[in-house]
Amino acid sequence: MTSDDEFTQRLTEFACSEKEARVYFQLLKYGPQPAAAVAKRLNTYREDVHRTLSQLVKKGMTCQSLSKPAIHAAMPLEDALDAVLRQETIELRDKEDLKQELMRLTPRLSSLPLEEFCSYRVVTGCKECIAASLEQAEASVREILTIGHSAALAYSYKKGFFNTFLNAMKRGVEMRFILDIASQGLYAVRAAIEGGIDVRHYEQYRGIMFTLVDFTESFTVVTFDAHHSPKDTEHTAFLCDNPEYASGLANHFELLWSQSIDGAQRIRDLESEAPSSSFDRRSGESTL
Repeated sequence: MTSDDEFTQRLTEFACSEKEARVYFQLLKYGPQPAAAVAKRLNTYREDVHRTLSQLVKKGMTCQSLSKPAIHAAMPLEDALDAVLRQETIELRDKEDLKQELMRLTPRLSSLPLEEFCSYRVVTGCKECIAASLEQAEASVREILTIGHSAALAYSYKKGFFNTFLNAMKRGVEMRFILDIASQGLYAVRAAIEGGIDVRHYEQYRGIMFTLVDFTESFTVVTFDAHHSPKDTEHTAFLCDNPEYASGLANHFELLWSQSIDGAQRIRDLESEAPSSSFDRRSGESTL
């Protein structure tokens, strides 16, 4: 993948359709130009580019001259991204207002008591999996058990999602993590231990990865690639609130817990094994 392709891909993830990202990038890279020139560079129809430019103007990412034919220009990247964020903030506030209005208008109805109803759902996509996991953590009141990979913990730490777990700890929720702790991402493991999370290490774990919340709700990872950032790959998870399924996961966790070693000791072992020139003790990252 070229740097140009990576830029348009990231822009698509941030705010745009693929067409919008490609057109904006052309204007940003080659400067102001008419729609016909953009269409020629992209080998597409002029009418299609006109429609795309109209959407970019609405988002505040491009502007156009009053001349005929109109000359289109990309807004500076930071200004364009800020414009998108402002619109999304307004939309989010509008949705929150609509939520409150719906809650006021909707009568309290329940066809079946929730405690008598077990449910499950499959979640696909990085954002969706993260949102579902955070939702469970925010609702926890007793204990969270996790078997996972240190790469996922490091990603959560970098993106600020880790605070959700620390806030749960402040509410009195007990947390135990079993990780395959490697030299990369040690800063996140340290932060977990310092935050009061009981962390243990299981060497080269290749089994099922999951989070169990309050011995009832579970988040089981179906697909995960530790060699790539969670943002760069598609992930699938299975969410369930069946007590019997949760009991099986809890038994599996306790078995591995008894066979794993202390996380702090694992960190000390890694630091003692790594040459000083190949290990950044401040960040906990291997420099090899």
